[in-house]
Amino acid sequence: MTGVRRSVRARLALVGCCCAQLGCGTLLGDRSQFITVSSNPSGAVVTDQGSGESFTTPGRIELPRKEAPTLIVAKQGYRESVVYLRREPVITWLLLDGLLTLWLGAIVDANTGALYELDPAHVYVVLEPAESGGEEPR
Repeated sequence: MTGVRRSVRARLALVGCCCAQLGCGTLLGDRSQFITVSSNPSGAVVTDQGSGESFTTPGRIELPRKEAPTLIVAKQGYRESVVYLRREPVITWLLLDGLLTLWLGAIVDANTGALYELDPAHVYVVLEPAESGGEEPR
């Protein structure tokens, strides 16, 4: 009987360790997020400084949550605008990681980016006209 109890305890401990290796955000959330960008005037080129990926406004881009991205918005005849996105922790994932994985899941979620949401999710940029001899877009 003692051997059976030890075997069951060992198996439960193994299952618990395996579960702790996965964070709630990693399992249930996303590691990336779509960000929509619009501008006035429209037709500006938005470039993600990290990946170099670009698109024209209005549009959207899928960005990893692992780092806080920087977007550059440019249009000929207008000053370049830089948008810094923030990473905000998702409280739900933090609480679940604390309760279910004794905080080990929070470490996993933080490393994968699943612990965070990018803010703002919708960006609106008003571009200012460039002065004569001003900056040209990249």
